[in-house]
Amino acid sequence: MYSYSTIPQRFADAREVENNEDILKAFRKIEIIKPLMESIMRISNYDEGLKEFFESKDKFLRESKKNLG
Repeated sequence: MYSYSTIPQRFADAREVENNEDILKAFRKIEIIKPLMESIMRISNYDEGLKEFFESKDKFLRESKKNLG
């Protein structure tokens, strides 16, 4: 059996290197976006905490008005 190597197969390694570089570029972008996504998730956590704080504050103010009046 003979194995014939065509010209496109000879350049397949070069194409793989280009594809690998494209993949690496995509991963680099993900690293940049990841801290942004973490910050957005933290903001939503702060939002929930602030909501609870203001709800409890409003409840406290309503109860204190009842006690005074």
